[in-house]
Amino acid sequence: MNRKTLNIFRMSILFIVLYFPTILAQHCYIYPGYKWPVNSVTYHINSTLGDAFATQQDYETAIEAAASSWSAAGSVFKFEKGDDVNYDKGQEPNGIYQVGHYFTLEPDPITGQIPLAKTSVSTNENNQIVKVETYFNKHWNFSIDPGVLEWDIQSLIVHEFGHWLYLGDETNPACSDNIMAQGLE
Repeated sequence: MNRKTLNIFRMSILFIVLYFPTILAQHCYIYPGYKWPVNSVTYHINSTLGDAFATQQDYETAIEAAASSWSAAGSVFKFEKGDDVNYDKGQEPNGIYQVGHYFTLEPDPITGQIPLAKTSVSTNENNQIVKVETYFNKHWNFSIDPGVLEWDIQSLIVHEFGHWLYLGDETNPACSDNIMAQGLE
């Protein structure tokens, strides 16, 4: 092998070692191109989230930390906390983006599992996100320090806030440790 071919080979190996993990990681996010019409969204926390396993303050602290994680992820988009609200599921007026709760034992039609949480996103004809709601399923137990048969509030809401950015659930087994991996919700 001549020196020029050897240098090309070395550079190719260096490229693969440095950039291949990044290229693979980008395939762990499903993004169809919908976006917010502005660079921030004000989320509101339902004032009745607290329960026997986690207090209202536990939920608020975990949700604020999750919002901060996405806001610090390197994008110009930011999550901002608004006032607490108390709307029933699906009854929020336009412009109110709520994190609340509901109860269902109905399995998800895609996974067949009872969901931990659900996020609904509505878009318009300009591919802009116009309405979002996230609900924890009160069938499950949530905590900031989960034990057996409890789910971590912050991990779950980080996943759900990914849906607020219109990221889809990832089903690729190679991406099972990704925050958008299906099964986190």
